[in-house]
Amino acid sequence: MMEAQRFPWDFDGIIAGAPSLAPSRNVMDWLWANRQMTDRSVVPALGKSQLDLVHQSVIEKCDLNDGVKDGLIGTRAAATSIPQRSCAARDAKASALPHSRLPW
Repeated sequence: MMEAQRFPWDFDGIIAGAPSLAPSRNVMDWLWANRQMTDRSVVPALGKSQLDLVHQSVIEKCDLNDGVKDGLIGTRAAATSIPQRSCAARDAKASALPHSRLPW
């Protein structure tokens, strides 16, 4: 930073980032998210087709929460969880979502 202050013409721009001030919390957040999305053998709880099914169901149910049908959820607080039966009913060809692996 001292060089940038003394010789600003040497730089086209400066990218500065702050280090994390809570590394232990960051690691615990990562571990918790990983634990929720995998089973004991570290196999993903839901496969790609199942995640796509959940994604489409959430978009269909919560897209209009912000008043615009654009494929995006604009108001996260208004989004609600999608019951397993609505996901399975949406696409009968997709593999059923396992009850034991779903958080809802």
